[in-house]
Amino acid sequence: MNSAALGRAPSGEDGGAFLSLASFTREGYLRLFPTDTPASGEPAWKALSQWPEAGHDARNTANLLTDAERPHPPSNFRAGSLGKYLLLAFTAPGDDRDMGTAARYELRYLEGEVPDPGWFPGVAVSLPPHRPGPAGSSESIPVAGFEAGTYTLMLRAYDDAGNGSAVAAAAAAFEPSELPGDCDGSGAVTIGEVQRSVNMFLGVEPPSCGVDADGGGTVTIGEVQRVINAFLLVSSPAALAFVPRPR
Repeated sequence: MNSAALGRAPSGEDGGAFLSLASFTREGYLRLFPTDTPASGEPAWKALSQWPEAGHDARNTANLLTDAERPHPPSNFRAGSLGKYLLLAFTAPGDDRDMGTAARYELRYLEGEVPDPGWFPGVAVSLPPHRPGPAGSSESIPVAGFEAGTYTLMLRAYDDAGNGSAVAAAAAAFEPSELPGDCDGSGAVTIGEVQRSVNMFLGVEPPSCGVDADGGGTVTIGEVQRVINAFLLVSSPAALAFVPRPR
């Protein structure tokens, strides 16, 4: 038997104690499932009957060798422009729901802002190599190849058994531009160009290459940070122009 009924503390001033179900996932994570079965006076099988899964997973495989626990969808999903890149930003899910580390991500898009987007009509996008972070970590992925316009983006996480999460969706207006500090127009900022932006901040050389974003004639520390972000191909969520559409 791979599950057990456990008592849990009363909830609320007048509440009684109820049973929770404890079970391990295939990867070894212990999960608790609360039930409405009182901890006293009721047989434990009533609590077990409230678990809508066949003693193991959400797909009723009843097979401990099968990993059918899919990841949660990426949360806080949003996207915005960063030079020629459409930058995806989100919070990483896990391998089993919100536990562990997902194996990979897949991205699809539809043109325009679509209120209820479907995954399969979406156009698949090749993402750059990216190793997902553990559940709860902040993720950012720069994606090249988009033209100016509004897109509905759909992102899914997959575990190493091929289980896909539900879809996280966001609408984003993309406007490509030159990366601040990209003096040679290569589409990427080098460490040497970061140094040049620091020299502009120090007054060693005059502002150029789009580093002086506000046209004030001098370079601020914030404008140097923009160049560093472009070098790292990251940006803070507040700097992204996005319309979130969580699902």
